Amino acid sequence: MTSNTYNKVLSLTGYTTSAGKAAPGLTRRDDAQAARMRPVLKDERVGLVADAVFSVQGIPTSIFKDSGEASPDDKQVQRWHEAAWNLGTAPLLWIITPSSVRLYDCYASPSGGAIQYSEPLKVFYIESPDDLVSLNAMCGRLATETGVFWASPVGKQIDRRRRVDRELLNEINALEEALTGLPPAHASSIKLRKGKETEASRDFAQRLIGRCIFTWYLLDRQIAQPFLPDLLQKPLSEIFSSRRRTFALFKWLRKTFGGDLFPMDDPGAEHHRLSDAHLELIQEFIAGRSLVPEMLGQGRLFRFRFDAIPVDLISSIYQQFARSSAEQDAHLQGLHYTPIEVVHLTLDPVMEGVSGSGRVIDPACGSGAFLVEAFRRLVWKSGLSGPVSRQQVRNVLYNQLFGIDINRSALGIAAFSLYLAALEFDSEPIAAVEDLRFNRLIGETLFEADTVDSELPAAVRPNFGPPRTRVLRLLQ
Repeated sequence: MTSNTYNKVLSLTGYTTSAGKAAPGLTRRDDAQAARMRPVLKDERVGLVADAVFSVQGIPTSIFKDSGEASPDDKQVQRWHEAAWNLGTAPLLWIITPSSVRLYDCYASPSGGAIQYSEPLKVFYIESPDDLVSLNAMCGRLATETGVFWASPVGKQIDRRRRVDRELLNEINALEEALTGLPPAHASSIKLRKGKETEASRDFAQRLIGRCIFTWYLLDRQIAQPFLPDLLQKPLSEIFSSRRRTFALFKWLRKTFGGDLFPMDDPGAEHHRLSDAHLELIQEFIAGRSLVPEMLGQGRLFRFRFDAIPVDLISSIYQQFARSSAEQDAHLQGLHYTPIEVVHLTLDPVMEGVSGSGRVIDPACGSGAFLVEAFRRLVWKSGLSGPVSRQQVRNVLYNQLFGIDINRSALGIAAFSLYLAALEFDSEPIAAVEDLRFNRLIGETLFEADTVDSELPAAVRPNFGPPRTRVLRLLQ
């Protein structure tokens, strides 16, 4: 049950009618379509459990949180704000208390230092008629739908560049560059030409970061703990505090998950490369101390939470790995960061009539941003009549999603992103370590090829035809 104050505010701002009926675009926690926004509206682990989300043309713009009959303390507000920032769903969080409406910027993570709590963009008081009129004029449904909100004193304060995916992208970029610049622990054991050494060092840096984030995800979501050996029953920062534990983790990941999870052609080379300096940088990243040059060493009030950050954001971020690996060829290969809102806008009309048994092929899949969101939608469509089983999720992964790309590194990241998505969409309890094992995707459903010029694998050939007719098919 929502509070009287919450219902009054939503009615006065046009998000509901005077009778309490939701306006078009408002999704409430108990609505059938709320399953698509489960992390925001229903997931107790994430900790936001919002009451409603408002979207304009399918793009979320506001999250509504009712504090009930009591005002929340600063720590509770900070937990809600931190969760909303990590989710990256919408730019504005409304926290409605018995006496006020507090608006928070979901695209901002307060930096460490003097500010040790979440500050609202603006507070509107319930007992002030003028405040409620101003709230409606700036942030009400009409202002949001027409875009007036972005020109208001509230909207002008929101900076998209501080959104969680952009902040994480900046930190990953800085970490990758710092790791790539480090010499191997045993340089005398590695004999490569200068250009090849940089390439190998970057490849190792990417695998190190990938395994760190994957493990971070597993720990934050309480997936790994029941199956980790005693040596690894530690916080993430402690796992990466010693070479012994780090290599024990790598061994456990390879044994447990199989598939294409950041394999290395020569695992022994990792022992020659990994140094204490590599581990110190990883620990700085985990601790939330910035590695971006202009903010070097600065802490953050909000930590990255991989139990909240959606996997579609992670897959978009990881396009940077494919881009940096391609170096000068990145522009020619069309490697660009794809904001998640562009993914949603593209897929909304394409997948509207696709059933849960549909097959999706991305002819230039990159790091898998479009495939991950297509995966989410196929699973959601499969579960319209009831909960989706692990077998159904894996069936979609192995039989309904196909990707083609010219960049081998991008395919590895796409596989990583799809594995993460499969874990996120799986609602069954993980009873045994075998439940975590994946089949390989590269060479089975993800293929290294030039969609226009190459002879494609048999699994996708019927959908595109021979090379000479393929260009026309792609342009249709």
